[in-house]
Amino acid sequence: MSTCNEIAQSHSNSNLSRPRALTTILYEPGDGFYLLQRHVERLRAAHIYLGSTSPGFIDELSWSVGSGLMQELWGVVRSTGETFPQRVRVEVTHDCRIIATSRIMVTGPLTTLTVCLDTRPTVPRHAEHKTTDRANYDSARGRVDACLDLEGVRMPFDVLLWNPAGFVTETSISNVAVEMHYDQSSSPRFVTPRVTSGLIAGVMRQELLSVGFLEEGDIRIEDALCAAQEGRRIIAFNALRKVFEVKIITALPQPSLFRELPFPMGVGVIIDCYDSYTNNLLPCLNTANLPPQEFERYLESSVAVIRLHTFPWPVFRDHVLPHLEWVIISPGPGRPDNTRDFGFCAELLRTSEVPVLGVCLGHQGIASAHGGSIISSGDVVHGRTVLVHNNNVGVFANVPSAQMVRYNSLCVDPENIPEDIHVTAWARSSDGATIEIMGLQHRHKPQYGVQFHLESTCSDHDTARRIMQSFALVVAQHSKHRAASSTKLPDICRTTSYIDFSKLRSVSPCIDTQIKQPLRVLSQQLVVQATPVEMCSYLVEACQEDLGINVFWLDSARSSPNDPLSRYSYLGTSNRSIQYEPGTALLHKGMEDVSLPLRPGQSFWSWLDTLQRVIHENSANDAIAAPNFQCGLVGYLSYEMGKESLDGYESSTRNTAYSGPLAQFMLIDQVLAFDHHTGVWHAMGLIRGSADSRMDALSELLPCQFGITELEFYSWIRTLEIPQPFPSSTRKSALPSLFDFNYTHDSYMDSIRRLIQKIGEGESYEMNLTGQFTGLLHDTPSLKDVFALYGDIRTKNPACYSALLCFTRTRTHVLSTSPELFIELSGVGGTEALMKPIKGTLRRTPCRCAPCTDPDGCEVNRALQDAQRLAAFEADPKERAENLMIVDLIRADLQNFCHTSSVTVKKLMDVEASETVYSLVTSVEGKLVPDVGPVEAICRTFPPGSMTGAPKLRSVELLEDLEGHQPRGIYSGCLGYISVNNRASFNVVIRTLVIQDCKASVGAGGAITWLSDPDSEWDELFLKARSVLQDRV
Repeated sequence: MSTCNEIAQSHSNSNLSRPRALTTILYEPGDGFYLLQRHVERLRAAHIYLGSTSPGFIDELSWSVGSGLMQELWGVVRSTGETFPQRVRVEVTHDCRIIATSRIMVTGPLTTLTVCLDTRPTVPRHAEHKTTDRANYDSARGRVDACLDLEGVRMPFDVLLWNPAGFVTETSISNVAVEMHYDQSSSPRFVTPRVTSGLIAGVMRQELLSVGFLEEGDIRIEDALCAAQEGRRIIAFNALRKVFEVKIITALPQPSLFRELPFPMGVGVIIDCYDSYTNNLLPCLNTANLPPQEFERYLESSVAVIRLHTFPWPVFRDHVLPHLEWVIISPGPGRPDNTRDFGFCAELLRTSEVPVLGVCLGHQGIASAHGGSIISSGDVVHGRTVLVHNNNVGVFANVPSAQMVRYNSLCVDPENIPEDIHVTAWARSSDGATIEIMGLQHRHKPQYGVQFHLESTCSDHDTARRIMQSFALVVAQHSKHRAASSTKLPDICRTTSYIDFSKLRSVSPCIDTQIKQPLRVLSQQLVVQATPVEMCSYLVEACQEDLGINVFWLDSARSSPNDPLSRYSYLGTSNRSIQYEPGTALLHKGMEDVSLPLRPGQSFWSWLDTLQRVIHENSANDAIAAPNFQCGLVGYLSYEMGKESLDGYESSTRNTAYSGPLAQFMLIDQVLAFDHHTGVWHAMGLIRGSADSRMDALSELLPCQFGITELEFYSWIRTLEIPQPFPSSTRKSALPSLFDFNYTHDSYMDSIRRLIQKIGEGESYEMNLTGQFTGLLHDTPSLKDVFALYGDIRTKNPACYSALLCFTRTRTHVLSTSPELFIELSGVGGTEALMKPIKGTLRRTPCRCAPCTDPDGCEVNRALQDAQRLAAFEADPKERAENLMIVDLIRADLQNFCHTSSVTVKKLMDVEASETVYSLVTSVEGKLVPDVGPVEAICRTFPPGSMTGAPKLRSVELLEDLEGHQPRGIYSGCLGYISVNNRASFNVVIRTLVIQDCKASVGAGGAITWLSDPDSEWDELFLKARSVLQDRV
């Protein structure tokens, strides 16, 4: 390990031919040295960048420049003559000596000088910093035959440079700005290229930015040329000539010159260390701000996301690495000094010269691989922002201090920094007592690390973009001097990439609308006066005696005129249902059971996806715009279905088998939809045509008739429109008076403490610990019993995503008052995804009206009583961190099957009220790529992140052990519908009573983070359970 003195000595012995810090200062008689303080700061930053030294040495340098510099400046000015304006050139050697030279400035009238567009892109050698290395600029002037002739005899005067992405950067001697928004009635607004596009940040540029004369932005070549053609001003500026006009004398080069150049980031892979946030790094790769289609074309051709243990090191080294221009090592659970958690990444960092960006775990790995130590963080932070400071070098060039999100329990030991590692960013602990390393880089290899999560939705986006642009410039500079085996992503990466980017630009199959499909949906408005409660009561009454009939009610019990998601409730019955248990799938047709054809090794997800695709392809889709559910499948997926959806999930052999079906779905070809906004009922039927060979595939999957005839549809309509006596149930609840929890107080406290310990060890950021409240009924309840129970629960705890599912053959009844939407797929073909995770819960002041005669007024009064507590709840760091951790997970889940640029957070941590609690709710949207259907979309996001934690895979594996290997069952899973038109909607199964035979259960739990208070978690657990069971717990 190096000391400050050793570093200083090594610099003093450096060869003077190495680039040195440089600045050029204007001396004016009577005024002195123009912008001197900015020049001093610039010299200091450039020297640090080139000399990479310790904080103590930086302080010495600052003192040296501040005192010795003035002596040198006045010395050369006086030797030339104080009465003359002078151009003073200052260099700082690596041993902190100052070399100053001076010459008299040639002055003259300011004229418009000519510049010519360079003929090829330039990759900066030392982005932002001015050094004695001027080779790039000399070469560029030579390409256009520019001559720095102030009298304009020879043209062009200078060259206008641009980068590989087609963005203008600077001229060889000045910064530039373009009047991007010309308006005769207002002062000019000049835009200057961002530093991260690859330019020297001149002191005059800094001055003009500080006074508001300039703003930073992106200037494409086309923008600059259009400005010239339209008469908008283009200016150049430096510390010697200050501001002067320039004129472009060039034609636009062939578009292929820059549009077909390799994307600045080039070919690379993201190594996913089993983190739930890895996919969020993908949008960060768009460092050139390309339009979505162009960016996705780049991802398809040049990027792969590779799981950590996909390749052994020799295969990656010999068959993948030679093709790469960059590698990003993702965040992840665990430690970088554990091969289970970091794989071959340490070997990659020690032996490879390819540019690497490490995020969180990857950042720690850079230090660890080169001899550093990883220790427990003095300030464990998950899902919260911290102010990150930096020294403006490497990927932090021109990056101000900013608020960035941290998710780390471990950190690089600041007392054991390897000699080859240079600290570039840091943050203070929450108490201000300690400093933790937030950024680092290798002194000799292009390896850079950031401890924070620049991809988080709450990290400063501009800072994240600047860091990634700086890394892109490093990649471009390195690639310029490196002959890769190929500029094409190897096929071995394409076939193993966690995300199939080839889907991003594929075209959906064209369905000829002139061809009559075997299945079509008919819809008719009903002339019937009934509430959803009355209609469901009628359906239950009508099928009570037939044990083969299933009943469903997807119930928007807390519908709001402002919420389109809760506009419709759906009701219906079916005598056909699908039941799945591990390795076995059955079709129930009334009282008959038929085995379904699962191939050996085929998952139920795969089979269900095939079934839905066949139904969709044989249906005349989207002929009816609304409602969304127009026949199809209604059912649930239990939490244990995650064993088949989570890639890499290693389930324990000690698990207690779940006693009920893992998944059940009713086949629905008749459905009633109630519009809560208009009070109108719609009846829809799936009409089958005559025998059609195209239905053979459906018959093979489903050995039963699916669909009804038109005659059957209209006959059904007539029965519904005949006035019916809608019975109201007066049955009393059949639930036991007391439910038992499967934890004692002490055992639950112990589980929480063990979870917090795992979080402190870096194994997870957040885990959702759950348990079950259970009770035994006297006998198996009838449909009327179940309906009465549900009516009681929904009255006391109405929710937007409530549901009643009754599978009579398996005696499984799900009575849900869930306030949480898992996923909604809407729009044409179900291509618009919405997820609304809930994290953060606060008890509401209860309604004390008996009875409540003014619900709206009551809501206002309750809100007023809760206002102070609610404000504190919204600002609570623990509650917000819980929500953010799941929001970032949901964003990454959507990246699995949505267009990369389409995934957006529409609402962040909005407060929503249910009957008994307030919750923090976030809305995340995305647009599905072609060929991804609803089953695949659900599978790729399952189980719900709000019920697992983050990272999802590691958290699920840990929870399995910490919950005593007890199955959660339907609780923590999801339920809802998949429509024939590929639209779908599923809730998260919480606040739900499940009855199987004579056993009733309610699951409840909460997110455990480093900030969790065990006693508060215990109270929250019972708050949630009582929303369903009231005083039975």
